[in-house]
Amino acid sequence: MSNKPLMDDIYAPPRDIPFISDRQIAQPVALNKNLPPPLPPKPERGTLYVPAKPEELMRDIASAKSFPIVPNYEELHEENAGIGKEVPCRVPQEMNFVVNPVILPIPLVDFPVITKDDAVAAFRNYVASKMCWEHSFTQNLLVLADEMSYCYKITLDNYYESRSAMWQESRLSTAPLSPLGAGPCPHPWELPFSAPTPFTDRKESLSVPYTDVVRPCSFCMGKGRSPCSACRGSGSAPCSQCRGDGAPCSACGGTGRVYCTECQGLGDVNCERCEGRGKMKLEVVVTSECRTSTFSSTIERGGLTKEYLSLLEGKQVYCVQGQRLEEGDSFYDNAVNQAVREVLEQAQRVVSEYEVVCHQQMLTVSIIPIRILQCQSGEYQFSVSVFDNDRKVFCPDYPVQKCGVWKNLSSSCSIL
Repeated sequence: MSNKPLMDDIYAPPRDIPFISDRQIAQPVALNKNLPPPLPPKPERGTLYVPAKPEELMRDIASAKSFPIVPNYEELHEENAGIGKEVPCRVPQEMNFVVNPVILPIPLVDFPVITKDDAVAAFRNYVASKMCWEHSFTQNLLVLADEMSYCYKITLDNYYESRSAMWQESRLSTAPLSPLGAGPCPHPWELPFSAPTPFTDRKESLSVPYTDVVRPCSFCMGKGRSPCSACRGSGSAPCSQCRGDGAPCSACGGTGRVYCTECQGLGDVNCERCEGRGKMKLEVVVTSECRTSTFSSTIERGGLTKEYLSLLEGKQVYCVQGQRLEEGDSFYDNAVNQAVREVLEQAQRVVSEYEVVCHQQMLTVSIIPIRILQCQSGEYQFSVSVFDNDRKVFCPDYPVQKCGVWKNLSSSCSIL
């Protein structure tokens, strides 16, 4: 145990310090008497100083209902479209009316043919390439029946254009305004956009003449000033010399804060959006967008599914292009005529349900030749489909597709 008295661990103030009463206040020593005037009180941490915004001004700026109604652009008022919100423009009925549509002509097609011998040879080569398949079935192969058929891929490309209008806000400049009411506002579908190249995506915007309106700035609410981002609207910043520790400082006078150099202690600066004017120019801007929409259909035969046919290119044997295509039972295969009729109806349904104009249509038909064989080998019967120009083979019900099955073994092939 220590022999130190217990009082040594307790702090006792020195007795030679004179007693200072509560009424005596120690004054800091001023090193520099030319101090800046007192600063505003330091705001609480996390709060942002924002100037007062009249409620009526906020509603007036934020609501598009207060914007003027522009002739031919009533959708902006009906949809309460604020600044930057696009609204589709209605299409006049006469624009989607074509006087002389293109009726699909009768195709002159040289149909490719896969002979029976070519199909059998392709099937035998295919089985020989399968190490896990029993090859003996092809040695005594008997073709019971065969049929030449064709799968079809029908594709209809539609080049649509849509136009949308919106209010756009921009700074006032020295350029003369085109005020609303000074002239007739052209219809959105009458604006002179550049002629698009068919089946090439394009997006372009034009300002509508005689739609300029001067409104209060929506960012500063018409005040021309916005809170300073450097001092968060307080007008002061922490002192870089004393770091606000409360020690005597010639820069801040002991307050720990100095005037913000960005806003000169005002707490706000000129609005960057309107450059301090407090007003902005509103105008109607129309955007034209052209895109290609594709509708496709397939005619499946020989056991080939739609998913499988989508991976094949086939041979294109028919291509017709025009502003508007009409089906006229051009093909000898009624299934093809029905598929063409369906894709044309889908394209017309888009025009009737959406505010778009169809500028061009292109119909392409590709065929995939397929020879279907009904085969027998021993007691097994199965079908084989040999298709496409490179003689692909489809035979899902081949008798033996595992090593050892023909030997009545249950082990599977170890070859991946």
